[in-house]
Amino acid sequence: MKTSFVRISVHEVLLGVLCLYLYGCSETFRNNPLRSVGEPKAVSITLFEGERHGVRVKIEAQDSLRTGSNGFDILLLDAQSNALLTNASAELAASLLEGDSLRIAPTVALVPQDGKLVGNLFLAKASAAWRLVMRWVHQGRADSVVVPIAVVPSWRCAPLQSHDARTYMVVFAEPKILQVGVQEFEWLILEAQHSREQGKVVTRYAPVVDFVVTFETLMPSMGHGSEGNRNPVHTREGRYRGRIGFNMRGDWRIDVFCFRNGVEVGRTFFFFIL
Repeated sequence: MKTSFVRISVHEVLLGVLCLYLYGCSETFRNNPLRSVGEPKAVSITLFEGERHGVRVKIEAQDSLRTGSNGFDILLLDAQSNALLTNASAELAASLLEGDSLRIAPTVALVPQDGKLVGNLFLAKASAAWRLVMRWVHQGRADSVVVPIAVVPSWRCAPLQSHDARTYMVVFAEPKILQVGVQEFEWLILEAQHSREQGKVVTRYAPVVDFVVTFETLMPSMGHGSEGNRNPVHTREGRYRGRIGFNMRGDWRIDVFCFRNGVEVGRTFFFFIL
């Protein structure tokens, strides 16, 4: 019997191993609902521009609207002089009505910055049926505009698998664009509180201020974590600030653990591509 051999080059072997490696990594996390295909650079979006009772109003989202924390820039101008209304106070709110379910986002007081009024609004669910409400008071006169908005899913808003029968959300609020290296971060932790009002199930979101939070980083494709991390601590209104490092670009997973009075309340994770 004559035996035949197939000649395979070293380059072909290496190419096969590389393809198997890349295919295996992509298959492992392909169906993860928190997976991101990468985040483009932020591009502001004008949501409303018009005039109300002598006041010109411009509402801009700092980026496309996604589940989690969204930044807004507001301009209030005198319609005749085009001067900034620097002494006006304003706030943002949002609600989502779907059937007999009503979600109400936490109201945000806007603060002046570089000639604008700015703020970050938490939006809990992906839907095209959200209503954004901008209210302001100028010289004792109150007014408002209502704008329909659409919200798409994001890896930045992660439900907490809790052990106390409550519903929590952990939001990767800042930075909006992650970088390789060590950086400060801010997470927002909220509890979804449900009630029945006028035949509807109403959900409001209250800041959680008493968690002790730890986390671990992992690059699944490489099997290692990262250095320079510092667990976040509560600063104000459910916001927790810490430090996190990423050694290189690629798939990253952050496992988050939340404790209250020394007892684990629950855990969740973020998974994204840097």
